[in-house]
Amino acid sequence: MDICSKMKIKIFYFAFLAFFLLSCSKNNGVIFQKISLEEALKKAQQEDKLILIDFFSTTCIPCIKLSRTVFRDPVMSGFINKHFISLKITDELSDYKDLKKKYNAWGLPTVLFLEGSGHEVDRNCGYDGDKDKYFKTITDYAANKNTLSSLIEAYKSDPLDVENNYRLAMKYVNRWEYEQDGRYFENVLKLDLTDQHGHREECLLNIAINEFRDKKDIGPIRSFIQAGTNPELLSVAYDYLLGYLESAADTAQYIAACEKAIERIPKKDVAYWRLLNYYNAKKDQVMLFKTLDRTVANLPEDTRYLNQYAWAIYENHVKDQYPKAIQMAQKALELEPRADQIWDTLAWIYYETGDKDKAIKAMEKAARLNPKEKRYQENLRKFRIKN
Repeated sequence: MDICSKMKIKIFYFAFLAFFLLSCSKNNGVIFQKISLEEALKKAQQEDKLILIDFFSTTCIPCIKLSRTVFRDPVMSGFINKHFISLKITDELSDYKDLKKKYNAWGLPTVLFLEGSGHEVDRNCGYDGDKDKYFKTITDYAANKNTLSSLIEAYKSDPLDVENNYRLAMKYVNRWEYEQDGRYFENVLKLDLTDQHGHREECLLNIAINEFRDKKDIGPIRSFIQAGTNPELLSVAYDYLLGYLESAADTAQYIAACEKAIERIPKKDVAYWRLLNYYNAKKDQVMLFKTLDRTVANLPEDTRYLNQYAWAIYENHVKDQYPKAIQMAQKALELEPRADQIWDTLAWIYYETGDKDKAIKAMEKAARLNPKEKRYQENLRKFRIKN
């Protein structure tokens, strides 16, 4: 899991912005070539480029988000098309499993960066939605900066340097190679007893996570939560604790921990969805809507929860709240006007209130935004039937 906090866009990013904005304004995204890996290696050597390999599955939500943000951004895709020969290895290909095994790409999304010789420059594992940070990493790799090999060399040149240890540890975390990072996090704690570099909490959390992975011991994570202050890191720690309590079927502790997480880090989305799923499964309408009230109050611009609130009103047939449901859906669409699922929600609420004209217009919008979704056309046929 990637626990790095948001990073500012570096100057290097802006150096390419003006150049690519004009030249890539009509760019439809990264050009993923329909050639074999062997052909890609040869082409990369001929064109003096690197290779980008995106391991992708249609069931992987972060993979889809990565494709829709970074790989479709005109500036970012323009840079990638200029510097890389890109391949998309999907789960529909016959050699998908073999290639994943060959490159040890056990989790998704995993994006590999290779030289024309086939040597791995580095890899990106996971995607937290921060496309600028992700793009910064890609530009670094294109310039042979901040790669695993360069960080190892920096560490070897001065193993007593705090930042050399920290950067190498985080590189292994970001590569999902957790068995490698522990010694370097321990080194940071030993070399920086007064936490002048500000990495203490992050090191303690990663060490606690390793203890949980290796020994299934949740104690160190509980201890971190008690002493931790950083909201980003607490969010990660609570995610592990709540997952553990849920799998242990310890309902009382699970709900109590969810409530405590919301109390301590109300702006972090680690417990809201868990409580909503729980109360929805229990058909506890009172607690479901109380939790939705808190969720949208603390996360007022999260379109997923605005849409979920509107849909819950519709699904539970709370007729006196239909105006509120319409307001929620409309607010979500102001923030995310191209979200077909929100237009679908709004359409059904209009339909339930008897406003068929608005229901049809909203469903038509959903269908235009996502023409592959067959149920939108089925809904339209139902809406158009005259009583």
